[in-house]
Amino acid sequence: MIIPVKKLTVVTLKDYMDELLTVLGEMGVVELKKLSQGEIIGFKETVSEDLAIYAGLWDRFKNLYSKICGDGCPNIRLYTGKITSKVDHSLLDAKLKSYEFKLLSKINEIENLVRYLRELEEKEPIAKVLLDNDINPANLGEYENIFAIVGFIPSEKEEKVKQTLGGLSKIIWKLIDYSENEKILFITALIELKDDIQKFLEMINFKEITFPKTLPKEKENVLKWFEEEKSNVRDKITTLTNKLEEDKKEFLNEADYLKKAILTSYKIASVQNNLLESQTMRVLTGWVPEDQLPRVDKVLQDFKKKTSGKLIVTYSSPSHDDEVPTIFRNPKLFRAYESLIRQYGIPNPREIDPTIIAGILWSIMFGYMFPDWGEGIVIILLGLTFVFMKRDQVMGMRIKSLGKLMIGAGISATIFGLLTGSFFLLEGFPFEPLWPGLRPGWLEIEGYNTVVIIWLLKIAIYIGIAELTLGLLLNIYVEFKNGHKLEALLGEHGLAGLLGFLSLILLSFELLGSMAPGDGALTIIPENPITGKIVIPGFGQNPLTYIPLATLLLSLGLIYYKFKIEGEGAITGASVLFETVLSFLTNTLSFARLAGFAISHVAFAVVIVKLAELFGVAGHLVSFIALNAFVLTLELIVVMIQALRLTFYEFLTKFYRGTGVPFKPFKI
Repeated sequence: MIIPVKKLTVVTLKDYMDELLTVLGEMGVVELKKLSQGEIIGFKETVSEDLAIYAGLWDRFKNLYSKICGDGCPNIRLYTGKITSKVDHSLLDAKLKSYEFKLLSKINEIENLVRYLRELEEKEPIAKVLLDNDINPANLGEYENIFAIVGFIPSEKEEKVKQTLGGLSKIIWKLIDYSENEKILFITALIELKDDIQKFLEMINFKEITFPKTLPKEKENVLKWFEEEKSNVRDKITTLTNKLEEDKKEFLNEADYLKKAILTSYKIASVQNNLLESQTMRVLTGWVPEDQLPRVDKVLQDFKKKTSGKLIVTYSSPSHDDEVPTIFRNPKLFRAYESLIRQYGIPNPREIDPTIIAGILWSIMFGYMFPDWGEGIVIILLGLTFVFMKRDQVMGMRIKSLGKLMIGAGISATIFGLLTGSFFLLEGFPFEPLWPGLRPGWLEIEGYNTVVIIWLLKIAIYIGIAELTLGLLLNIYVEFKNGHKLEALLGEHGLAGLLGFLSLILLSFELLGSMAPGDGALTIIPENPITGKIVIPGFGQNPLTYIPLATLLLSLGLIYYKFKIEGEGAITGASVLFETVLSFLTNTLSFARLAGFAISHVAFAVVIVKLAELFGVAGHLVSFIALNAFVLTLELIVVMIQALRLTFYEFLTKFYRGTGVPFKPFKI
């Protein structure tokens, strides 16, 4: 259902505009329209020069908040005051700088100390191993004539080290067991050998171990130094953390105000570019839903009193040239189908919202192609599971909307499954089909299966005829509503097109061998739903036989005449006529896929029966579970897509353009 809108125009003094924008933003029901220079004489476009500044402040605030709070701060104090206009960005900048200096510097210092403490804890056991092997970690490094280095090597490189360094007298080295996969290699040598040794160490994947330069030179004091250093670092971390908590409380007391002040200022600055201004006045225009007009008008009248009448407000209907946003609301039961329609496009305010009609038809077609009340119940349960899931999206789709669509599809599949008697691919179990005259296992009954297949095709084609007729009727309504009388009467999707479509259908029935009684009665649903024949009025020897042919030619002539009136060429008119006739036929026959997928579902039931005959009870059970899982996965997806395809390309193309733009109200 599309909600009509009104155009709101407001003129006030420059000094009051920021506060007015705040009031409208808090209401969140007005979409501000971009005004261009020249629309109102004496006014020029407003340029907000501080928009980028507020955007930068917002980025800085988010960065600071994420550093302080991570996933959230439960003890943040909410700001209950009212921000009625833009806050001076220099004041906001000064506050942020103060908190950034106090908080971020402490956070960085704590992070550095934590890294240092972790390094000490990692190096201490290595230092103990070295000391146990008469190597003082404090003596590592480069001196005037010699150097000493220690590091890890993979255990498999031990033989390589022994072969290479074993016979060299100018190098002192030692291998120390450290873990199953690593050994510690200590090397000391003359300084002139360092480059050659470094090349060798690279070849054996040597990872150097370094120690703090403040290590004491006395071996007996090294481990004591580690313990004292770790204790000092922990004390510093505790002191800084306590100071950080104090500063954090101060920040949290003001964080909500800063957030609201920056966002409010940013949003006001962003919409100021939509306004026009003179030396003393400013003008804004926007779109208001008609059902929100009383509320908006009351707020504006109160604002007018507050400013001693310095406010001019007018409402008007949109002009033909206006790009009007679309507001469409549907009953909660059908709201999930809006996600389907949005895939095609947003309805234009000058057309109709097809959500409810298209949603019902989509569900009916799904059930016709997936007639199984056992699997239909499973689909409903899956849909309910999705609806109550905490996750918002899966693969880019809103999981709750998908769940609601599945509930509607499952209900339809359950109803058609009861009619056809299919329960988890078992036909006639636990009770017979509810459709009169339909026998379980019909696909394997010779002769009878042909009758049922023809019946399924008939019903599928009837659904197609009904949908296409409805689509053409809706297009006629939309064209008349928008004053396009010529298109409504003589268009290929107008009254002339509808006449041609119905004439073409009646002729097709005649050519396919339909029978007619002498009284010319029209019977769409036969008395016996399985063996009945399509009955068309006036065929046979009656002269009325030629009426559908005459009306088809009349329809084509009227459509061609429209092109003559509009000044289109003969070739264009002829090509449209050919395309119209062809599309009517192909669109109708396209609905035969409804029967095709229904028959394929029954074919899986036959497979279960055959497997039971071949493999007995155990094979029957395995095939029953496997095939049902396969069918539920495959058919659920394929049938959804096929129902959507018929909805989009056969039904909606007859009357729906989907060229609208969504309504985006200004909100603070």
